[in-house]
Amino acid sequence: VLDRTVALKVMSQAVQEHPAAAKMFMQEAKALAALNHQNIVTVFDQGSDNGQMFIVMEYVEGTTLEARMDEAGKLPLLEAIMVTAQLADALAYAHERRVIHRDIKPANIFLDRRNRVKLGDFGIARVMKEAMIRQTEIKGTPLYMSPEQITGKDIDARSDLYAVGCTFYEMLTGRPPFVEGEVLFHHMHTEPEPPSNHEPSIPANVDAVVMSCLMKDKAQRPASAAA
Repeated sequence: VLDRTVALKVMSQAVQEHPAAAKMFMQEAKALAALNHQNIVTVFDQGSDNGQMFIVMEYVEGTTLEARMDEAGKLPLLEAIMVTAQLADALAYAHERRVIHRDIKPANIFLDRRNRVKLGDFGIARVMKEAMIRQTEIKGTPLYMSPEQITGKDIDARSDLYAVGCTFYEMLTGRPPFVEGEVLFHHMHTEPEPPSNHEPSIPANVDAVVMSCLMKDKAQRPASAAA
């Protein structure tokens, strides 16, 4: 109606057929519409057409962090820090409003034409989990999942910080902390190597930030995204 380009997120048929997930999809849209931050994809509206539910969102002209890393391998140190700082800023804002992302990963981090971070897909992992609740497989993105997300217990804002640590690690080294074997087991029990083991030029203080986010016990991670 307003002649602007927008993005539509359309609910899949599998989710739509699950009443609790469909309700949650719309609840999430309302929660996200209240978020107004330069590093978060804006939600404009929600609706349905012939029974097909959708969310109307800001269209980000640019690329994703995933595509950027596919092209570059790993990112220059300052660029990786810049992306992580903006990501943390977005999460600090959302967490203050009791909104947890639950699925931080490079594919959900958009970079606009000015290289500004725009974080998308808040709450979608929660909706998908509700839709697939009768299946035994874990829904989410195993390369970036915190130990408590794997067990499904006591998920809070610090679960997002674990995923930030995995993403920062990948930007610095070209790979997530765990990529081989039983990845879920490694997230639960295996201590990751410091990023500097893969890239010796990484400063010790950057190593320390990444490793603090990757603590198995969430109480030992940074207290907040703001921190």
